[in-house]
Amino acid sequence: MRTTASWASLLLSCALLSSSCSPPKYVRYNSSAGDFSTEVPYAWQVFYEENGSDYYNYTFIGPFDGDFYRGAPSMSIRWYAKNRLHPLPLHAGEEIYSSAEEYIQTILRTVYGPKAKFPQPIHQIDVSGLPAEHFIVSAVMDVPPSTRYGAVTNDKGRVAVLREHAYVVIPRSNGFYVLIYPATEAGYPKFEAKFNELVNSFRILRDGPAGAKA
Repeated sequence: MRTTASWASLLLSCALLSSSCSPPKYVRYNSSAGDFSTEVPYAWQVFYEENGSDYYNYTFIGPFDGDFYRGAPSMSIRWYAKNRLHPLPLHAGEEIYSSAEEYIQTILRTVYGPKAKFPQPIHQIDVSGLPAEHFIVSAVMDVPPSTRYGAVTNDKGRVAVLREHAYVVIPRSNGFYVLIYPATEAGYPKFEAKFNELVNSFRILRDGPAGAKA
């Protein structure tokens, strides 16, 4: 699996060489495979990992914010090819999905568990002129007592992260896209509008990195 990093601001046509040129709120980002474009927050850092044409993950990371787990807001765009096995980061195993529906049910079961709550239940929206599944899931995640950012401590001394994660899943014939905003309960409202902009501006140009033009 290959990983790289870059800066979204490098795509900006205005180099901000004079004080009269104010930075925009968003910049257009085009995937390296030419399969999607979208609007991302200006100057957020971009990290990219891939496994051939079977899987990729773009993660856009914003400035420091102590309300977020590990101290920074982020948003991700992922592609999963159907029935293709790929390794998880940090040698954490492998995963494979036959459909967008299987992906949704698997992550709800294995990542969030039976005590998860849904501030926004699974429902259909339109993204890039296509039907997509959108939901928000909340769940508690225990973390080490030394965790500094994004964590809370209850009256029994338990340290945990109150996760509030938004998902948009877009099925295609050969795979599916997943757009994710992994926030905390306290941090979610701060960058909700930026995630909505990413979703509303998301345009599929071909069905995955190896797919035909849409």
